[in-house]
Amino acid sequence: MSNNDNASPGKLGEKAVRGSMWLSASSLLSRVLGAGRLLILAAILPQSELGLFGMAVVVMLFVEQLSQTGMRQALIQREGDVREYISTAWTSQILRGLILGALLFSFAEPIERFFAKEDLAELLRLLSALPVMQGFLNMGFVYLEREMQFDKIVIHRTAVSLADILLSVLLAWIWPCATALVCGRLAGVLIGIVLSFSLERRRASFSFSMLRFRELYRFGFWVFVSSLLSFTMVSGGDLVTGKVLPIEALAVYQVAYSLACMPLMEFMRILATTMYTAFSRLQGDKDRLLSAFLRVFALACMLSACSIAGFSALGSTFTSLFLKPEYGFVSALLPVLSLWGASRALGSVNSVFFQAIGRPALATIFQAVMVVLFFIQVIPLTVRFGLLGLAWGLVIAGTVSHIGRFIVLAKLLDIRISMLCTRAIVPALVGLVAYLVCILLLQLFSGFGLWFQFATGTLALVLTFLFGTIISEYRFKFGILEFLQRHLPGLNRLLEIFPLQFSRSVKGL
Repeated sequence: MSNNDNASPGKLGEKAVRGSMWLSASSLLSRVLGAGRLLILAAILPQSELGLFGMAVVVMLFVEQLSQTGMRQALIQREGDVREYISTAWTSQILRGLILGALLFSFAEPIERFFAKEDLAELLRLLSALPVMQGFLNMGFVYLEREMQFDKIVIHRTAVSLADILLSVLLAWIWPCATALVCGRLAGVLIGIVLSFSLERRRASFSFSMLRFRELYRFGFWVFVSSLLSFTMVSGGDLVTGKVLPIEALAVYQVAYSLACMPLMEFMRILATTMYTAFSRLQGDKDRLLSAFLRVFALACMLSACSIAGFSALGSTFTSLFLKPEYGFVSALLPVLSLWGASRALGSVNSVFFQAIGRPALATIFQAVMVVLFFIQVIPLTVRFGLLGLAWGLVIAGTVSHIGRFIVLAKLLDIRISMLCTRAIVPALVGLVAYLVCILLLQLFSGFGLWFQFATGTLALVLTFLFGTIISEYRFKFGILEFLQRHLPGLNRLLEIFPLQFSRSVKGL
C-alpha cells in the first residue's frame, strides 16, 4: 500500500493543494506560451492552413476518444495496491494506440470526402502516428498521481509543451503549412515518451489479464462515456464549423475558442486532477469532503466570473492589438465563448466529484443531456447566425445542464441548494462590477492608445476582483482566501497590508 493511502486527511489536503499549485504554475506557463504560439501562427500562416490543421487534430482526437478505456482514472480511484493492474492497463493502452493509428490511416480519404476539405487526408495519415506513439507513454506515472508527487508530472508536461510549441513555430516559420504543425506535435510526443521513462523508474511489463482488465473497465466505462461526451461538447463546435462553414471560419472559431475558453478550462482541469485524488481518498469523511468541494466550487466560480468580465470588457482591445484584421470577428466571439468556458470549468469540478465518490454515471448523464441539447439547436443556429449562433448554442446547453447538476449536488452533499447558488451569484456580482469599472476606464482613456487602455483595464480588472474577493470572503466565509493563504505566502503579506479597521467594518456588514 502506498504512503498516500495511509496519509492523514490534513496531510492529504496539503499535498492536494501543493500539487495543484505545481500543476497550475506549469499550466499557466504552458498556456501563456500556447497563446503566444497561436498568435504567432495566426500571423505567419494563411487562415486556410491553420484551419486545416485544427480540423485534422479534432478528427484525430475524436477517433481517439472513441477508444478511451478510463484505465488511468480507475487506477487512481482504486483503493489499495495497484501494482498487479498496471501492466494490464499499459498493454491495453499500447494495443489501443495501434488500432487507432490503423483506423485513422485507413479512413483518412472517406473523412476528407465527408468534410469536403482538400488535403485533410494527407494530414490525417501523418497524425495517425500520434496515438501509436502515445500508447507507449509510461503507465508508471499513475503512481505519481496516486501519491500526489506532481513535481515530476509538471516537468514532463512542461517539457512536452515547450518542445511542441518551439518546434511548431520554428517549422511553420520555415515551412508555412499545416504539415509543419503536425511534425512539431509528433516531436513533442516523442520527447514525452523518453521523459516518461526517465522521470519514473517504476514501469509496467507487456502482459495482459482479462480478469483485471474487466475490473478496471467496469469503472472506466463510465469515465470513457463521460470523456467522450465532454470531448463532443468541447470540440463539437469545430466539427460543425468544419462541415457547415468555410475552413477560414474554423480558423477564426478556434482562435477565439483557444483564447476565451482554454486558459480557464486548463486551470480547472489541473485543479480537478489533484482534487480527484483528494476527493477519492475522502469518500468516507463526509464533513471534510463537503468542505473541500465547496471551497473548490467557490474558487471555480470566482475565476469563471473574472474570465467572463475580462473578455467581455477587453476582448475588442485585445483583438485589435494582437490579431490580423481578418481575425476581427474574434472580438465578437470572445464574450460569448467565455461564458461557455466558465460553464465547462464548473462542469469539470462537478464531474470529477461524481467520479471520485464512485458515481461516474451521474457525470455521464449530465454530459449526455448537454450534448443532446447542443446538437438539437446547433445546426439551425449556425446556419442562421454563423459562428455567433454556434457559440450561443454552447452556452444555452451548458446553462440548462447546470440546473440539474446543482439539484443533484445539493442532494448528494445533503445541503441546501442556496449554498451552491450563493457561491455562484456573489462572484457574478463581483464580475459585473469589474466589467463596469473596466468599461468606464476604457471610455475615460479612449484617447490614450490601445496599449495603455489594455494595460489599465487589465490592472483594474485584477484589483477589482481581488478587492471583491476579500469583501465576499469576510461577508460569506467561502474559504477561498483561507484555501490560498495556507499555500501562498505572498497573499498573506498582501492581506497584512489590508487595513485592519476596514476589515472589521466589512465583517460587520
